[in-house]
Amino acid sequence: MLRKSRPAILGLAAVFLLVIAADADAQRRGGAPQRAQSPQHDEKIDISVLYGHMWGGHLDTGLGTFRTGTAPSWQVALDIPLAPATYVQLSYDHQDGELNLDRRNEPRRTLSDMSIDYWHVAMIRGVPRGNVIPYGTFGLGVTYYNPSASQFE
Repeated sequence: MLRKSRPAILGLAAVFLLVIAADADAQRRGGAPQRAQSPQHDEKIDISVLYGHMWGGHLDTGLGTFRTGTAPSWQVALDIPLAPATYVQLSYDHQDGELNLDRRNEPRRTLSDMSIDYWHVAMIRGVPRGNVIPYGTFGLGVTYYNPSASQFE
């Protein structure tokens, strides 16, 4: 049970650390930052939903090459404003696909269906320059690979 909840725990810990860092910065400056109303600052939380295809990947081992193929995926992202041009972004991506094994001189074998979940926390900081806002970002993420029961047990 703990193994399956580990990615969620790590994601919550990352959010907690970001909140602590923002609070410590506010205390260092003598209080909570004043939220100036400007064209670059919106106090609304943005929610984005995306659907598309993600590329797969591979891992070379002594047994052969394990592959995940391209497959449909969807994402939900939440952008939370902290200050003018500063946001924390929480996102979750999900992809369903297959886990395959390629061996030399053998046909590709499908080992199992596999879902892949991505949790990501990022801090986005913009530097308003007129109509253009260059930005920097720092993020941490966790990926959870979840194969179904193997077809070759």
